[in-house]
Amino acid sequence: MRRNFTPSFTTYTYAFGVVILLTTLIWLVMLYLLEQQRDRSIEELLYSLGDAQSITWQSVLNQQRHSVATWFEEYVQENPRTLELMDQARDRNQRDQARAHLYRHLADTYDRLQQRGVRQFHFHLPNGDSLLRFHQLDQYGDNLMDVRYSVKVANEEHRAVMGFETGRIVSGFRSTFPVFSEQGEHLGSVELSLPFDTLRQEMSRLFEQREFEMLLRRELVDGVIFEEQQEIHAPWPASDRLIVEDPQRVLPDAPPALSASSRATVEALSHTGALPCLDGRVENGYFSVQTPDGYQSAIFTCLFDTQGEHSGYLVSYGAFPQQSVIHQTFQRNLVVTTLALLALAVAVLAFLSRHYALGGERQRLQIINDTLGEGLYVMGADGRVTDVNQRACEMLGYDRSQIIGQAAHDLFHSHSENYHIPLQECPFYEAVMAGQEYRQQEIFRRCDGVLITVRVTSRPIRKGSEIVGSVTTFADITRQVETQEALQRSEDFLNAIFESIQDGISVLDRDLSIVRTNRWVQQMYPQSLPLETQKCYGAYQQRETPCTWCPALKTLAEGTPQSQIVPWPGEQEPEGWLEISTYPVFDNEGKVHQVVEFVRDITDRIQVQQELACSEQRFRLFAENSDTVFWVRTADKILYISPAYERVWGHSCDELYENPDAFWQNVHHEDKTRITKALEDDIQGRRPFDEYYRIVRSDNSVRWIHARSFAVSDENQGTGYWTGVAHDVTLQKAHEETLEQFSLDLARKVNNEVARRMETEQSYQALVENSPEGILLMDSECRFVSANPAAARMLMMEPQQLQGLTPLDISPSQQPDGLSSDQKLQQAVERVSQDKVTQLEWTHLDELGDEVLTEVVISKLDRESSGCMLVLWRDITEVRRLQHERQLQEVALTQQSKMAELGNMMGAIAHQWKQPLNNIALHMQYLPELYEDGKLTSEELERATSRIMELLKFMATTIEDFRNFFKPSGDLEAFDLHRSVVDVVEIIKGQLVKDTVTVNIADTPNCRIQGRRGEFQQVVLNILNNAREAIVEQKPLCREIDISFQLDDSFVGVTICDHAGGIPAHLLPDKLFNPFVSTKGQQGTGIGLSLSRSIIEKMNGSVTAHNSDDGACFYIQFPLYREESENE
Repeated sequence: MRRNFTPSFTTYTYAFGVVILLTTLIWLVMLYLLEQQRDRSIEELLYSLGDAQSITWQSVLNQQRHSVATWFEEYVQENPRTLELMDQARDRNQRDQARAHLYRHLADTYDRLQQRGVRQFHFHLPNGDSLLRFHQLDQYGDNLMDVRYSVKVANEEHRAVMGFETGRIVSGFRSTFPVFSEQGEHLGSVELSLPFDTLRQEMSRLFEQREFEMLLRRELVDGVIFEEQQEIHAPWPASDRLIVEDPQRVLPDAPPALSASSRATVEALSHTGALPCLDGRVENGYFSVQTPDGYQSAIFTCLFDTQGEHSGYLVSYGAFPQQSVIHQTFQRNLVVTTLALLALAVAVLAFLSRHYALGGERQRLQIINDTLGEGLYVMGADGRVTDVNQRACEMLGYDRSQIIGQAAHDLFHSHSENYHIPLQECPFYEAVMAGQEYRQQEIFRRCDGVLITVRVTSRPIRKGSEIVGSVTTFADITRQVETQEALQRSEDFLNAIFESIQDGISVLDRDLSIVRTNRWVQQMYPQSLPLETQKCYGAYQQRETPCTWCPALKTLAEGTPQSQIVPWPGEQEPEGWLEISTYPVFDNEGKVHQVVEFVRDITDRIQVQQELACSEQRFRLFAENSDTVFWVRTADKILYISPAYERVWGHSCDELYENPDAFWQNVHHEDKTRITKALEDDIQGRRPFDEYYRIVRSDNSVRWIHARSFAVSDENQGTGYWTGVAHDVTLQKAHEETLEQFSLDLARKVNNEVARRMETEQSYQALVENSPEGILLMDSECRFVSANPAAARMLMMEPQQLQGLTPLDISPSQQPDGLSSDQKLQQAVERVSQDKVTQLEWTHLDELGDEVLTEVVISKLDRESSGCMLVLWRDITEVRRLQHERQLQEVALTQQSKMAELGNMMGAIAHQWKQPLNNIALHMQYLPELYEDGKLTSEELERATSRIMELLKFMATTIEDFRNFFKPSGDLEAFDLHRSVVDVVEIIKGQLVKDTVTVNIADTPNCRIQGRRGEFQQVVLNILNNAREAIVEQKPLCREIDISFQLDDSFVGVTICDHAGGIPAHLLPDKLFNPFVSTKGQQGTGIGLSLSRSIIEKMNGSVTAHNSDDGACFYIQFPLYREESENE
């Protein structure tokens, strides 16, 4: 018998309670899992932000450290003036003066450094005392050894220290370098400090949406800074264990105030209680808080000082929209889970209570759809929407009535991004109609035309085996996609920075395996590609074991930056030099887990240093060698007298310093009155002292002196002191007196003879008979008709014996100029026949057969029919002897001018020898160490010996070049003009480098001239030195000397121009080349250019001077030399 069973109300109530209890328990479990997933997602995002900030911070620090090291080398270590002033500052008596000079010398440099972000430029003495703070000039003299670890290390261990450090005034990221003189002597240290704001700006540029702040540990600040500086420090609002520097923005380079949003973040952090990263542990911290502006994040990156101790934090604040997305996802998933559980419970209850009406069931399902966190819509087989929930309407911007009955694909899935594909080609429509589930990221178009990115899940609806439609859920993930794209752009930006750095960068792990390299390293070692996973010593140095000098090993062991200069590409036959700097990368536990290695090619810098050292060493091998006396004196005191005084005057310099009047007491008594008057005129300013006078030496010998004195005005336009120069002109005076007496005698005799010739014929005959010069009459056939006694004496014959003879009868067959006597006589007679007076040098034979040089003047007599010629015969042997002596004097003067240039060139010689000697010393020190370690092999010994011999050969070549330059000039020769100029520039290259003067030499084809090469080089040297000294004195912006060459068919010229302001107009065009005229005032002798013009003119050339737009130009021209002209 069949019975109907209807559950009682109690059964329904019990079942309903069980379903609710199970649903609640499952919901609580899902809530816990979803909260764990939400917190883990937030933590992972914060960690990724923290890692990106830490890596970027280390990159910014490394970049700034590299820049600071470059500034130190340029403005301090390689600046001779800076080293000189630091050396003077070690002397307590000169310290204040050296401090003032150092400030003036580097004031402009400090301005440039400030523009590059440097806040502090601080010099220290070797004992740690502050010498000069450019950022606070009145604070100096305090000792920093106990409060500044970097100063202590730099001056005691002589190594550079870079990192964060708390100072006596403010904190900063400091780089402290030891300073050494060119001789290797420790002079002290210098600190360049970057303010936090400089690094903050760089971080802000890389993270545009975040604000940065530096927090310092209170215990590191207290007791270090000056008391007057404590007012600019204040506790951090969120924790009094941390200090904020300059919150009131008193300092000029203080960072800007935090925005209201960031201040709200700090306020929120203060309410979170003790922050985990501030409880004494050294670790980075990551926090997110909720403020009125939304979710904000605070990222704490640990800062370590120069000793590796934890000193504070770099904190960044910024919006954290990802947390909102995560919270939305959490809420959505929670809603979905809740709804799913509710749906399950409802389904169970519906199964238990099938008696509910279908209308009520549909109403409940609609409520579920409307409360669902994701959008949901149902399509029929034709693609039209049959149902849609409220969330879908909100996301798409339509009303429910606008969607129901419309084709979903045409309404919001067909757009420009998918090229308006038709429904039949829609991927997820095709999938569900094929009975497959479709899960994919798609783009929907809202009602307002805005495209949103959604995550779509679509499933088919089956009725039996037939697919009658589909149900689709979707969620808006636009913000999540944008966040992922932003993170990807940040990563691409960091990669671009990594690849664009011009130095080589390698990232190494703890076993020295290469993790990553930039493009520069790959270009340097193409033979070892790919570099990743290889050992650095194998890929870079072709070694099987780590390099003993490897800085990465020290960084891994000590956790501090290291630097080393190494040969490239390997230790065997290096082609250049690399500077390798390594920096540690710490993990969250503070341990070094990677090393970043920076590599820079410094081959050019090493070569320049070697050349400068060689030039300086050669300079010290020469001593002052000049016979010119220089002095500086006041009205009653000798301030300086050159050593040449003892050689010229015969008295010691010390005697003159004790008794300044002794300088004038040695004047010859006949000249004393004149000299005393000239000296008084000079002191009273009536006229400069410029006199020739005699002195009596200590050995009672008398010498002629040419002295000049110049008054130097002081800053009040009064005469403060006088400078002067004196030359021993005794030999010159003797020659002048001889030539003057000879000229007077000759002029007197000629005048007497001319006067007598104007008298009667008898007087004329007496003149001829008594003339000291030989006078002969010669007929048209060149036979002597008559001769006066003087001619007969010269020819050592009686007048009657000369009659009928020709000049050929008493002369050798060949004349000194290479012509035969007959040919030379015929040429002279031919010129006389053209009514030209002919003067020539002629050699005749005396009675012993020796050749006698005479000067012969042949002219036509005023007897038209006779054809006779008048011949004047003059013995010029003595004249030629005097001329030869004068030439020797000029040669000596040229050589003396060369020797005077030695003083200027000794610097160049010393500079070129310094580096070879240092290298030889290093080799000699290295060999005993190898021997003691048992590593001295025959190969090592041969290599060291070979290198030392190369250096010695270089030094010998340098000395040989200078010896050839200063060797007296010999006979005429043909030489290349361009090569000679280049050789002179090479000789003074060291001095030019020292004075930062550049010489530009233009190229030119072969241009040879004939002359004395050494004397020509002396002229070029004189002009170049004048230009160099003018540039040093005038300090023009353009410190260059331009040398160009001009060449045509007949002449070749060289032009030398500077940019030092030019020559005074009153000295142009010719006065400049007069003796004793100088543009250097009391510093010049006035003989250089006069001697230069004499040398050039003897070589059949010319030299002129003119002014260009901004300097002086000298043009030297010679006849072009050709081989065929020499053959002719």
